[in-house]
Amino acid sequence: MQWTRQLIESLGRSYDSLPLHGWLTENSHTSPEVLLRLGLYAAPFPVSFKDINRYHISYGEGPGLDDRRHLLSAHAAEDMTHLSLYVQDARTLGWDALTGFDTAHSLHWLTAAAETEDERKTAVRLAARLERAKDPVLRFAIVESFERAGSVLFAQTPKVAARYEEATGRTLVFWGAGHLAQENEHGISEEDVFDRVVLTSEQRTHVARAVVDTFADLECQNHHLFHWVQRAVESAPQFARARAHAVDRARQQAGTPADILETLSEQPLHSSQRPLLDGMRRHLSRLAEQLHHPRSQATASRADFARTSLLLAGAESAWLPSQLRHGLPFAAPSGQLERAVSRLGAQWAQSFVPVWATHGWEEHGVEEWLGWGFTRTVRFLHLDEATEPARALRAIALRHLAVDADPVHRAWTALFLMAWAQHRAAQDDQTGGVGKATSAGPSAYDKDALALVLSHPVDEPVLRRAADMQREIGDAYVRCIHAQSAWSPPSGG
Repeated sequence: MQWTRQLIESLGRSYDSLPLHGWLTENSHTSPEVLLRLGLYAAPFPVSFKDINRYHISYGEGPGLDDRRHLLSAHAAEDMTHLSLYVQDARTLGWDALTGFDTAHSLHWLTAAAETEDERKTAVRLAARLERAKDPVLRFAIVESFERAGSVLFAQTPKVAARYEEATGRTLVFWGAGHLAQENEHGISEEDVFDRVVLTSEQRTHVARAVVDTFADLECQNHHLFHWVQRAVESAPQFARARAHAVDRARQQAGTPADILETLSEQPLHSSQRPLLDGMRRHLSRLAEQLHHPRSQATASRADFARTSLLLAGAESAWLPSQLRHGLPFAAPSGQLERAVSRLGAQWAQSFVPVWATHGWEEHGVEEWLGWGFTRTVRFLHLDEATEPARALRAIALRHLAVDADPVHRAWTALFLMAWAQHRAAQDDQTGGVGKATSAGPSAYDKDALALVLSHPVDEPVLRRAADMQREIGDAYVRCIHAQSAWSPPSGG
């Protein structure tokens, strides 16, 4: 693996020279808390990193792991602890007061804002690349690449954090020297388990491509982050304006979501794909029964059940537009089918109506009920036990949306996810649900592209994988619904 380390170091030296890194420490006339707003603009990436480690780097903790998989899993377990440090610093730096975001605006910032789009893109692409890398040697090369890139930033931020502590007396744990020390202590660079590996020609080709692509994504991410944090320094960030218009704009721009099942019923469907539609209907019915089960409605009142349902539905589907935009499309589409699916992914993401932008969210008073700001929303989405099933679902969905090579399989995965997001948020009022005002899903897309996908014949292996996908995602949704029955919001923000 010495060749791999040399490649990573060569690309790392180029990454070192990106302007953001020197600018952070040379900009001594700017207050450190303003410089560290880079963490607010980077938010979707660090808040996703815990789950990237858990679901896409780690091989788990079961017996029988070889030394390579065990080392990667141990490394991932340590990195999973860092999100709580990020949230702690967000509170210390006063990002709740700075942004004034409530839960809907926080969700917008994390999942839909233009300022944070490239962070979501990088997180999805990195997770998909790691998921495809079943070989621990390849996965190790990707991990070493982003660890090498991250070490540059975290070598600079402690200097800014020290200025902040000197001025305020408050210590930063994520951006400060402690985090850097943790990174240096638990790295896997010194382990000889990987150094003993002699790469085959095929492995070398895959490693080179993965390392180059990872650095390319991180360099693009770094440039975008520099752009936004520079703007935050040069002129006061318009969080108030963004807060005032983000959700309203989403509601105004979003059309009425198209009913997925109705759309599929109206489209010409190849007979070989009929089992996919029938299977989707069965799983949607099963999920609706689970949601209507008395166990799932054990909250104190019908109003609380409606609000809880909205909140959990929002958590389940918050990540979906990013996966549709950056995971579903093929990197280099070949042929009509791959081009059609790639086009649909972008269109579905663009027109997706998130739960927090529906009128039902406002009509049921979710914000007043919660009273949350940015940091509490992040904790709920990424650290709360109630949303762990939703985070596991996100990882399962990515495997089918972005890793499976068959375009029809990818498309049906997206259709199932969108169909349940839509039905989950539009349950009948007689069951304590929240009504059609909350219907989520895509509102506009290329019907001809979808017709091309649905009219394509599929073989038995694709049908089996699709059936497994529907069962796997359906089971994950059941776990999400069960988590709702056990959750109640804490008082206060």
